[in-house]
Amino acid sequence: MLRLALWALLGAAFGATAVDAHQRAGLESGPPGWTTERPALPVQLDSLKGGLGGGGWPLDSHNALVGPAAADRLAVAATVPTGATLRLLLTDGSTDLALELDRAQGDAARLVATRDSRRQSLRCDGGRLALAPGDAHSATLSRVGTTVVAELDGTQQRCGLPRMGASRPRIEAGLRPARIASIDAGGVTTTAPQAGGAGPLAGALVGALVAGALGALLPGVALLAALPLGLAPLLSRADLAAWLEGMRIVADRPALWAPGLAAALAGIAALLLGAAAALRHPAAPPRALPAVGGAALGLFGVAAYGLGIGILTTVGGAVAGGLLPVLGARLWPGEGPSLGRAVAAAGAVGGALGLGVLALQPRYGMAGAVFAEVGALAVLVLWANLRAVRGFNLLSLAGALAMVALADNGLRWTALGDRLVGVSARSTAGSDPQEDTSPASTWSSFEALETTRQWSDYPDQDYPVAPAPRRPGALRIVALGGSSTGGAWQNDDLDEFWPAELERVVGPRVQVVNQGVGGWTSFHLRRYLETRIDDVDPDLVVLYIGHNDAMTPSALPYAQLFTAWQSRDDWRLGLSERLGSHPLYQLFRHALVSGLLADAQGVAVPPEDLADNLATVVGLVRARGGRVVLALEGISPSAAPLDRWAAVMQAEAEAPDVLYVDTAAALATAPGGRMFLDACHLSEAGHAVVARSVAGALDAAGWLP
Repeated sequence: MLRLALWALLGAAFGATAVDAHQRAGLESGPPGWTTERPALPVQLDSLKGGLGGGGWPLDSHNALVGPAAADRLAVAATVPTGATLRLLLTDGSTDLALELDRAQGDAARLVATRDSRRQSLRCDGGRLALAPGDAHSATLSRVGTTVVAELDGTQQRCGLPRMGASRPRIEAGLRPARIASIDAGGVTTTAPQAGGAGPLAGALVGALVAGALGALLPGVALLAALPLGLAPLLSRADLAAWLEGMRIVADRPALWAPGLAAALAGIAALLLGAAAALRHPAAPPRALPAVGGAALGLFGVAAYGLGIGILTTVGGAVAGGLLPVLGARLWPGEGPSLGRAVAAAGAVGGALGLGVLALQPRYGMAGAVFAEVGALAVLVLWANLRAVRGFNLLSLAGALAMVALADNGLRWTALGDRLVGVSARSTAGSDPQEDTSPASTWSSFEALETTRQWSDYPDQDYPVAPAPRRPGALRIVALGGSSTGGAWQNDDLDEFWPAELERVVGPRVQVVNQGVGGWTSFHLRRYLETRIDDVDPDLVVLYIGHNDAMTPSALPYAQLFTAWQSRDDWRLGLSERLGSHPLYQLFRHALVSGLLADAQGVAVPPEDLADNLATVVGLVRARGGRVVLALEGISPSAAPLDRWAAVMQAEAEAPDVLYVDTAAALATAPGGRMFLDACHLSEAGHAVVARSVAGALDAAGWLP
């Protein structure tokens, strides 16, 4: 009875979790008929969002919901917590009418019209729009003839309508999540289904009945295989999206991973227990069965190499499977039948694992073949230990090493493996830049700064473009920063960034040289000027920094990592560099760091290190008779996480030849269209705001010619 009770308990836990995950995944897919637009981000940074309970369709990370048809009215009931933003839009493609609920900037509410990314003034009647206390809000945006009407939590505003064509409804969010309880677009109301309720209870009941029936039919040892099902509720309570993204896995429906992982672990355990039972069976298998097992493994050659070679590998697998028990009997007398059962079980377990990997749609079919070999080796190691054959310790060690090597190689055939071992093309001799699409590693950026020092065509990794020659008679401004200054993956032309716009705003009396590099922190900028200040030849340096310093996780500050890299006397450094090229190691490392050690991670440049970096940069520029502008990088929806770094910049700006510009605040309060493409990269309007802010500060300080 106790065994059946455990089966029922595991089934109930898994069933309730599976139904709950299905409900949550349904909500994540958005309202029926509406399209969810997601930015093309490799990682959405769920760890920065913060959790949000309650029902409704979740909307965050700059995702947007787009209505299925034209409509002149859009009303929503939503949960918008502190730090979140929500925008209701009616847009015809060139003109946007937006009702903004902005709880990242002091609970602001405003009606905004933009045309071609420029704000248009509206003549409005009525009081100011105001957000009611709390997180629950109702908002309506509608067009009535030549008037736009906005209603928010009981307040109303009516404004003259800019010229517009047929409009389509759209709902946007910022970085932190909001939840939409209901939508009324053009008179059609859609209400979000409620998660929870009787669904999980019914799932628990069905799960308990099914698991109890299985428990009554299966032997007692099968309960061991079912134990991983009990992990499903624990996984469902974790922040799976953040954990998966920390492992470089971007999941469209992270809620489904809770029951999925639990079921996968139970399936693997069941396969291994079934293999162990087969290996203990005393009867000899049919003579053809080992050949069938070998052929099953050989079939994966079709996915790896195509039909022609796949036929050869299948035949070769059948021959090898048939011969292995015969040859094995000579090495281990009397073990021919058990080895035959092992080969057959290896085909079954390896085949199941390989098919499971192929179901995940890896980049190449070779991944399925390699992981099928891993499963087969696991069974053969199991056979050696269960039968305690001569030399089983050595066989186990060799098998374990082979499985690790094969799993590592198998990951390389997947998109996940590509993301785990990104190495800069410019810092690795002989590599092909066209084949390298992953971010540069910390080590490669140090190598580029100190050894390679090769100018780039586009600064998305490791090093800036070659600085232009000095233009006679112009103030030479050198712009330094991360990907928001130069190198963002959304752009491919430095003329689209704020340094080029700064030159256009100020005019020919200045020459602005863009030396921004994707991923660089203030530490990189400091070291770059220490080694290349004569090449960049600045009269004035503008640092647009903050995000990479504060938001790049690192076990040790970059200053300490650089010292270890420079000295090369720490054995851990060499080991880390070598292991960094292996996707299996990186997968476990990222899993550990994003899970158990997430709270122990530091940042690349803590505030005290930023103070040293800025003091060094200012000293280098001051020695040439130049000046420095420190501009705080903007973050959407709020730059509050950078407050400690901003304080350091303000303290450094107390010197007469250093100027502080709060560009983050300018971006947060700028009217008009969207300033950010994601959490930090700027839109065209955002680059314009930064350029105008810096130009205005330089003009006010009298630093322009």
